[in-house]
Amino acid sequence: MPSRTVRRRTCAAACAVLVGTLLTACSASGILSVADRFQAPGHWLLAEDIVVGPRPICISDTPCPSVQRRWELPLDQAPTTDELQGLVDDAGFDADVDGSCDVPSRTDTWVTTCEVEARVEGYVLIINVSSSAQSNETSVSLSVTP
Repeated sequence: MPSRTVRRRTCAAACAVLVGTLLTACSASGILSVADRFQAPGHWLLAEDIVVGPRPICISDTPCPSVQRRWELPLDQAPTTDELQGLVDDAGFDADVDGSCDVPSRTDTWVTTCEVEARVEGYVLIINVSSSAQSNETSVSLSVTP
């Protein structure tokens, strides 16, 4: 029977391998490089930039790693379908805009007008444009998750 010291060292080594494997799997550098490829125009105001980096164990509702970004802009500056497609193409994402980014003339609530979904370098990329005529605002959200 192995001594306690040997068992502790074996357990510690196994834990170190497990933690190293989990940290490698949850590296944020790859996911950030995907998110950073999308370059929002300078007049878009970055309202939210959440990066969930590596964690030994990802147990929250937020995937590990992940990037969530949101820009706000006035309704009259909402991107057109062609403008959003141009940004997607410039980023090198092989994806098409789904729907029309045209802002509905009458909305009492926020409406997602168009969306982009793609798998990029093994990550799920979602970009959506939501607008509200009532609040005179547009929001563009980017999400990159495993």
